[in-house]
Amino acid sequence: MADSRDFLIGVLVGSAIGAAVALMYAPQAGNETRQLIKDKAGEAKDRSVELAQQAKSRAGEMVQTAQTRVTDVAGQAKAKVGEVTDQAKGVIDRSRETVERQKEAVRTAIDAGRQAYTDKQQQLSQSAAPTTGISRKAFSRRIASTGLRASPARRGRCGPRGGSGRCRACRRSG
Repeated sequence: MADSRDFLIGVLVGSAIGAAVALMYAPQAGNETRQLIKDKAGEAKDRSVELAQQAKSRAGEMVQTAQTRVTDVAGQAKAKVGEVTDQAKGVIDRSRETVERQKEAVRTAIDAGRQAYTDKQQQLSQSAAPTTGISRKAFSRRIASTGLRASPARRGRCGPRGGSGRCRACRRSG
């Protein structure tokens, strides 16, 4: 835009200088020369008004084009933001669903572990009791009289004995 503006100024100045030189060397009378200068000044004025109108029109077109582009870019940006927001919401929703499925899987595994523990505990208590029909209490007394101790889960703190004959957990002798 600056190059075309400089060119336009150069054309106007060159035209004015050329017209002045032509008038100076023209073989006419003073009245005719003055009238010619007056006519040329009017033409220059009309031409400058016309050029100013064209420049104003082009500037208006450029402003309109710029506004249109800005509006288009803003619309595209809003659409992209909406798209990214929707994608982010989708990822968050899928993540929540995955977390819920994993929580349910862990709950199921914990319940299965508890059930397995209970089943194994019942199985072990049934297999440890003699099949002769004596009560559990009597069985426990018989085991105690032999010097064997019940498992730590049943008797509390007593654990396995080392070579010293003492319980490693509570340091009591057997």
